[in-house]
Amino acid sequence: MRTIVIFIFSFLICSSLLSQNIKPAEISYFEYGACDGKLKVNQSERLSSFFKTYSGINKNRDGIWGYRIRIFSDVGSNARKKANETKVRFNTEYPRIKAYLIYNNPNFEVHCGNFRTRYEAMGLLNKIKHSYPGSFIVYGIIEYPSFPRISSTETQEE
Repeated sequence: MRTIVIFIFSFLICSSLLSQNIKPAEISYFEYGACDGKLKVNQSERLSSFFKTYSGINKNRDGIWGYRIRIFSDVGSNARKKANETKVRFNTEYPRIKAYLIYNNPNFEVHCGNFRTRYEAMGLLNKIKHSYPGSFIVYGIIEYPSFPRISSTETQEE
């Protein structure tokens, strides 16, 4: 008796699932040429003004928000010299990672890397922690990511 009820129940479920057969072509708004291919966007003038202001701020910033690692920070008469030495030492140890000498009044700091996420920055921090024990992650403006450029001759060959 139990197996018969399970069989009937599974038959009803399968038949209801198989009967739902909707194709996008059956719905009128999926047809090609609906609304003559035009799209009209209604938005307030305040929203349009906001987007213009936001894009202008981003163009002037020369970067995006992200993470770097501060490996050196000092204040004093020899702070600039020590910061330059730290930057040179870091560049020789890790030539593929860019280091930056930054002056935040009154401190000279050395930051390294350009990371979009804190997780990426943690990978480098764990790698350099033994060489630079006082290093930590800072949040700020980083350089735009560099993507390999394809020349016009490479695209024509393909």
